[in-house]
Amino acid sequence: MAGPRRQGSVLRKTLRALALALAVLAGNLSQSGCAHEEVKLLRADPGFTAEALRVGGVAVLGVTKVEEVAQVRKPLTQSLERILREERGELPVIGAAWAESILGERPLRLLLNAYQAAGVLETDALEEVSAGLKGAARYAVLARVESDAVRYSTRDVSPADTGLYGVVSSVRITGRDARIAIQVYDLVERRLVSSAKYVSSAESTGVDPRSRISADSRFPRTYPPPDQPQGGITIGAGERREPQDEGYAEPPPLVRSVVEGFRNFARALPRPPPTR
Repeated sequence: MAGPRRQGSVLRKTLRALALALAVLAGNLSQSGCAHEEVKLLRADPGFTAEALRVGGVAVLGVTKVEEVAQVRKPLTQSLERILREERGELPVIGAAWAESILGERPLRLLLNAYQAAGVLETDALEEVSAGLKGAARYAVLARVESDAVRYSTRDVSPADTGLYGVVSSVRITGRDARIAIQVYDLVERRLVSSAKYVSSAESTGVDPRSRISADSRFPRTYPPPDQPQGGITIGAGERREPQDEGYAEPPPLVRSVVEGFRNFARALPRPPPTR
């Protein structure tokens, strides 16, 4: 009789470990924003090829955000540059700081202001960039965060997953979803050759103190997410509490929520066919 019991114990431990591994994998995918990926291709010029991109190189002019101050641009732009170099190391990439040193701080700032407002690079501005860079790069990239929104939700935790967060029955999810438009301009032919929009997300996890349960509880209590207006949560009549009061983590910074969109853009740039 001892043999079957021992085998049953080993099987239960194996299943528990497998459930925990799956929970960790699901959590990692959620944190990266993969569940929220979305791409809308608006323009793809057939002349924009892998060979032309490799030979001509690309200049990152900047990343803007609708109705935001210019100070938010630098970390977003640096993120786009970093991801381009990580994902497409074979491409010559000119950073925005170098482009600014050639074009001038004020001209580039005015150009980005106009792009922030209109979402396109006007013909005159394209001519100025092309003349200013003098062939240093054939293509120029601009991006604009068109919107970002914070969302709150509650995710149930099964008994096998409680080791990830402590002994709890549910966790609080704070997500930030960003919509990004990214365009590539050909500075030689003075035209737009690629345009797409991306949805990108990041999440942070918190714990509702009321969802903590004892380790030996067979029937843990769970609390569904409360109704929540923008900027806070309303609990009962006349009582208003902030999300953090209910165990929600602070929203992820915007610079983290755009990473998946930037990465998808870099991966979607023209590539040479695989060698056989």
